[in-house]
Amino acid sequence: MWLLHLLPIGLIAIIVHGILLLGIVGLAASYLIRLFPIGELYSLSIRIASMVILIVSVYLEGVYNTHVWYQDQVKELQAAIAQSEAQSKTLNNELSSEIKKDTLTIQNHTETVRTEVREKLVPIDKDCKLDPMVVSVLNHGAQSPLKTESTPENESTVSKGNQ
Repeated sequence: MWLLHLLPIGLIAIIVHGILLLGIVGLAASYLIRLFPIGELYSLSIRIASMVILIVSVYLEGVYNTHVWYQDQVKELQAAIAQSEAQSKTLNNELSSEIKKDTLTIQNHTETVRTEVREKLVPIDKDCKLDPMVVSVLNHGAQSPLKTESTPENESTVSKGNQ
C-alpha cells in the first residue's frame, strides 16, 4: 500500500473503481457464460475469481475512502494550525509590548525610589533613631510598582504601626 502514495489520488481512485467494476462484470459474466455449452465448465471458476476480486475491491474502496477522509482531516488541521500560529504571533507581540511596558514601569519606579532614598535618608540623628519618613520611603520602595499606587493614608498608617 505504501507504493500507492507515489501515485496521484485521482489515479488511485480510477484503479480502485476499475477493480470493483472488474469484479462486478466478472460476476455477471459468470452467469451469462453458463448459457453457452462450453462456458459451463468455466463459469464456477470465473464466479469464484470474481467474488475474490469483488471482496478485495470492497476492501480497497474502504481503504481508499479512509485515506481520503484522513487527508481531508489533515488539511483542516493544517488550516487550524496556520490560524493558531497567526494568533500566536499577534498575542506574542501584545505580550512583548506589555512586558516592555512593565519593565519600563519597574525601571522608572526603581530610579524614583533610589533618588528619593538618596534625598531623604539624611535625617538620621546621633542616637541612631530613624525619622518615620525614612521608614515610609523604604516601605514605598519595597512595594511592587505594577500594583495600584498606594494612597498617602496607607503610608501614614504603615509608618505609625512601625513606631
